[in-house]
Amino acid sequence: MRPVEADADVIAKLDQLIVGQECGSGDFATVDECALQRLENVHFIDSYNEALIAYVKSSPGNTVICVVNIDPHNTQAGAGVIPAHLGLPPAFAVNDLLSGDHYDWRIGANYVELAPGGAHVLRVEQ
Repeated sequence: MRPVEADADVIAKLDQLIVGQECGSGDFATVDECALQRLENVHFIDSYNEALIAYVKSSPGNTVICVVNIDPHNTQAGAGVIPAHLGLPPAFAVNDLLSGDHYDWRIGANYVELAPGGAHVLRVEQ
């Protein structure tokens, strides 16, 4: 499989979320997405599809769920399977930081369908 050529807008939004001042600085996304700035806090989760990579990153008071379609040619469907040991409530709301969409997720399997090279970067709402 060839590497995904990500959309320039997606890359710019991810850069905005990840790069910036240190956590707690009051800067736009960096305060809310401190979990994205750390490397030791990644938990890969099942996606029921080899073309979808899914993981959760957490820091105190901040959890982000990422699901990425690595197939550059086809829409892919699967699930983000949230394990109970992550300490999230049985049901919770998420906000997609790339699209602004809101979804209701839960512990267990959550349906995902992504266009080629598409991604969800979901912040768990507190």
